[in-house]
Amino acid sequence: MKFLATLLTLAATASAVDLYLHVDNDCGSSGFRCTSIGPNSCCGTISNNSPYQSVSVRDIQQLWNIQCLGYDGGMCNRRRTISDYTGGDFICNRSNGFRYTGVEYRSLGWERATGSSASALKEEEEECQRPDALVLGDGSEFDLAGLSDEEFDAL
Repeated sequence: MKFLATLLTLAATASAVDLYLHVDNDCGSSGFRCTSIGPNSCCGTISNNSPYQSVSVRDIQQLWNIQCLGYDGGMCNRRRTISDYTGGDFICNRSNGFRYTGVEYRSLGWERATGSSASALKEEEEECQRPDALVLGDGSEFDLAGLSDEEFDAL
């Protein structure tokens, strides 16, 4: 029984990835990160003046069958882009003139097992995690987890 509990814990940890909101349009610059996020969990901000032109899912295990979904309208309110994983260790969704406010990923294999569809519209309001790190283009990282909502919004 303890072995099964340990195995399930490891499986849950292995399915976590990092989600990014980037200020440029090629997923390569400064931005916010939500660290070790599981599938179907939103990472976003409520900002009406969002500077984010691309979103990404990073640290993907090879052969995963997942999608990256990008949103605008505050948090993960309105889906704007969806991209399938095609290899490598990340997925990048670029905007076509709009600004992202949220990102999530979906595990297609898991959704097939439960009977839901990756293309279905969101049916219920999800809890959206605020980014927990600021990552600069030079690789510097700053922990944002301890900031109040007011301090975070001032960034």
